[in-house]
Amino acid sequence: MVEVAKKVADAIGAERVGIRLSPHSTFNDLPAHDEVLALYADLARALSGLLYLHVVGNAHPSFPETAVAIRSSFGGPIILNGNFEPASAESKLGRGEGELVAFGRPFIANPDLVHRFKAGAPLAAPDPQTFYTATAEGYTDYRELT
Repeated sequence: MVEVAKKVADAIGAERVGIRLSPHSTFNDLPAHDEVLALYADLARALSGLLYLHVVGNAHPSFPETAVAIRSSFGGPIILNGNFEPASAESKLGRGEGELVAFGRPFIANPDLVHRFKAGAPLAAPDPQTFYTATAEGYTDYRELT
């Protein structure tokens, strides 16, 4: 990953390159890794100089400690992602844990997400069965608030 990132940065400029990291992820049956904290701290250090790291959080008990290690090792902007609501996003940003918060799945299911957040309206639940399909279902058929 580091070699590819550096080659891309050399080709187009590090100020145009960011990488998404998912420490502690076991998505699609990935095996758990014993040395996640050290691995991701080293990885973040090696990626220093890129525009940003986009860090996907999860419920693993060691994730908060790993996130701190990534933050302190990278030294650049961090985009946080993973099951945030407005209050939890503001809290993370207020504590300096990142510069931005990304809302992926909520935006898929709520094309009017910003309006819903401002109005304190409930969110539609995303339908993961329709993610990454070749049809409009699950992308353009969610209802907006009226």
